Amino acid sequence: MIHSELTQFFGQQPVQDGKRYYHFVIKETKDTYSVDTVLSADKVTTENGILTSYNDENELKILWNKDGRSIMTIKNIQIQRCIGWKEEEEHSIEFILERMPSRMIKLQLKPFLAMEFGMYWEVCEDCEE
Repeated sequence: MIHSELTQFFGQQPVQDGKRYYHFVIKETKDTYSVDTVLSADKVTTENGILTSYNDENELKILWNKDGRSIMTIKNIQIQRCIGWKEEEEHSIEFILERMPSRMIKLQLKPFLAMEFGMYWEVCEDCEE
C-alpha cells in the first residue's frame, strides 16, 4: 500500500537494500527538491537531505540531515496508509499512523522541506460543500 503510493508520488522506483527496506532520498537545492534512490543510509549522513525508508510491513523510518547534523529521526513507526498531495503551491506526503489513526506525520517538499506531527482529519466530499 505504501509502496505503490510513494512510487506513484515520486515517479520512480525505490532501491531495496539487503535489510528489506526501500529507500528514497529527498534533496533540497535552491527552493526545489529532487528525489534520488540510495542503497544505504551512509550516503545521506554527510549530505543535506531526507532519507525515507519503509518495508513490506509498512514500517517507516525518516532521517533528516542538514549540514552533517541530524534535524529529525523517526524509527520504525507503523503506518496505516499514506496520501500524496501534489498541488501547484504545495507537494507533501501524509503518513497516517497505525496505532493512532487520528495522528499523522506530514513530510512537506514544496515550497520548502518541513516535517510536522499533528492531527489527521479525514474529510468526505459531501462535507466540503
